[in-house]
Amino acid sequence: MEDLAAASELPRSSLYYRFANKDQVLVFLADGMIGRLAAAVAQAYEASPRALPRVAALVEAHLRHFADCPGVAQLLLVQFARLGDLLDVSQRIEEAFHRPVADLLREAGADGHPQLADPELASEALYGALTAVALRRIVRDDEDDVHDVSARLMQVFGLAGATGRTAAVSRRR
Repeated sequence: MEDLAAASELPRSSLYYRFANKDQVLVFLADGMIGRLAAAVAQAYEASPRALPRVAALVEAHLRHFADCPGVAQLLLVQFARLGDLLDVSQRIEEAFHRPVADLLREAGADGHPQLADPELASEALYGALTAVALRRIVRDDEDDVHDVSARLMQVFGLAGATGRTAAVSRRR
């Protein structure tokens, strides 16, 4: 419970008062993170009428999601296998992220961009890449300029021109 208290920034006594065990705390934290992810995706979806600028907004929203709650995000990823037994995390992430992103990637084809052969697989790959970058750059390395990391990622994906933004080519260190 000590690691949960530290990650959630709540006193351990509050956790014991509100929850019967560690599993209940994990479910509560996962519900909150997935709910915030779904809201961030929905907001990013409204960022532009065109698909690729919405992808850029989504990339930044996903990274910001980790920046806002780095301890909880890291703890939940460590506990992911355990959470899978407690609630259907994969299904919730499918609904919150993968399905909307796959739809968005399909729309990019309608905007005149190359149509992806497998938008579902691309959505899963994007989620994995964003999660890995968020853990390393935002959580571990404590880079605080989410916008810059997001813009650099769009360059890596070959989508920088779609956003109207440019990113610093060199890494800050």
